[in-house]
Amino acid sequence: MMKRPALIALCVLAVISAGWLMQRGKTGAASPVPQEQASAAVTAQSSARLNERRAAEAQVTPGSLPSPAPASSPEEKEQRFDAINAAATTYAPEGIRDIKPYLLDPDAEIRLAAKDGLIVLGEAGGASALRAAAKQLKDPREAAVFLEAADYLELPSWSETEEAQVLAGKIPAPAVVEPAPDQQQQPQEPQQQ
Repeated sequence: MMKRPALIALCVLAVISAGWLMQRGKTGAASPVPQEQASAAVTAQSSARLNERRAAEAQVTPGSLPSPAPASSPEEKEQRFDAINAAATTYAPEGIRDIKPYLLDPDAEIRLAAKDGLIVLGEAGGASALRAAAKQLKDPREAAVFLEAADYLELPSWSETEEAQVLAGKIPAPAVVEPAPDQQQQPQEPQQQ
């Protein structure tokens, strides 16, 4: 059952790489969306997310993350993977609370699965937990991976961007076409021979 964390890690790596490539692929040749066209709703939504993130970071301090005892058996390790996966696939903010303790697990595979679980969960509030855990990790490379994942979680979704709002305003509403009463098809009776 060790394939599940590897599969999750591979999927997360693919998503992060795609986002990075999309950011790197942007050129300065495209004209930016004028500031006047920015939607007030987008600005308010972004401000609300930023305030939400700051409030979550204020609640999570480096000492507030409990570290579970090391797994004593392969079955217990598998249970931890399952708990992380179950919390991640709830896609609810409460999943952060369930995954947080595993970010400082003595087992590096469990820590990686917890980081990946927060990415799968997709909640921006998980970034503060990742940053707090990164401060406590001894391996600077692992801490850098946690910080990169935190940055990824804080990225806004495309639908919240000014570009999306402008484009959404340009898409015409679908027209509803009703058939004329004389063109409606009547159910036909089967012909007898």
